[in-house]
Amino acid sequence: MSDRPLDGMLVVDASRMLPGAVLARSLLDLGARLVKLEHPRGGDPMRSAPPVDEEGTSLGWAAFHRGAESVCCDLRTEDGQRRALELIAAADVFVESFRAGTLERWGFAPRRLRAETPRLISCSLSAYGAVVPDQVGHDLNFVAASGLLSLLGTPEVPQVQIADVTAGLLAASSILAALLARERGGKGTHLEQPLATGVLPFLTWHLADLGRDEPGTLKPGLSGDLPIYRIYTCADGERLALATFEPKFWLSILTALRLPQLVRCGLDPGEKGRRATERIQERLASKPRAHWLEIARKKGLPLSPVDSLQAAVERGTLTPQAPYFPSLGAPPRGGRAPRLGEHDEAPPRA
Repeated sequence: MSDRPLDGMLVVDASRMLPGAVLARSLLDLGARLVKLEHPRGGDPMRSAPPVDEEGTSLGWAAFHRGAESVCCDLRTEDGQRRALELIAAADVFVESFRAGTLERWGFAPRRLRAETPRLISCSLSAYGAVVPDQVGHDLNFVAASGLLSLLGTPEVPQVQIADVTAGLLAASSILAALLARERGGKGTHLEQPLATGVLPFLTWHLADLGRDEPGTLKPGLSGDLPIYRIYTCADGERLALATFEPKFWLSILTALRLPQLVRCGLDPGEKGRRATERIQERLASKPRAHWLEIARKKGLPLSPVDSLQAAVERGTLTPQAPYFPSLGAPPRGGRAPRLGEHDEAPPRA
């Protein structure tokens, strides 16, 4: 039995940009054969996103699409539509990210596709879905308009794409659930995963707070306002992230710092908590970061360095080609990303 749950399944991917790329990487690592439908002139715009290699291909795009295939289809033409429908008829999953209603006008309405291929699972990654079908947007629009940007505590553009990545992962989960339901009931379905919904998991706590009598007056315990969960600075100027939300870890770190008298102050948002934070900061500032990290390693404490991405890779915390689902035991899908139109002559199913 394969350790890749989606071995033998064909995904036809007409999506573009980062949300579709995250979804593609998820399904590829689970074993799916993924065929990207790309416009003959330039393909997915993400192909040219910097940094690029010597051939002008985006290094990010290539990382997301290792092991994928590329077929050129101009979906606005009869030939392109015919080729796409031929591939979709053989597919288990069809993904697209056009503005809501676009594919319907081109003859790819979900109802029609399922009528011709009843077991097909289709997934739309439009900006706001059918609720606001004409509104377009990208990650920064969703993060800014939802209030999430204000909660991040900075007016600057985030250095990571929060909504795009999360929407891609949510879509992957929805597709996996739909595949399971199909195996049980034999029918496909259509899924809507608007990209704007990618902000929702980050806002659940805050949205719940809006229902209180005094909304906005209670900050979550993970916002950096409590001694148990915040950033501290060591003697050498390097920073540490302390995350001791569980009482056993809080007591252990206080024991290591020889500050057991602060045990009742960890969740105090007032003056006691502020004084406890100052005491902990003073103690951590007495030694370099390496000293405290060694203690954390020996005692199994949730204390970690605040480091750059480069440092994390060099330390081995991250690996550039790590699979999204390492617990399944399957190695990441190997090979390289496809050249534009490389698989134009390939049959619908290998």
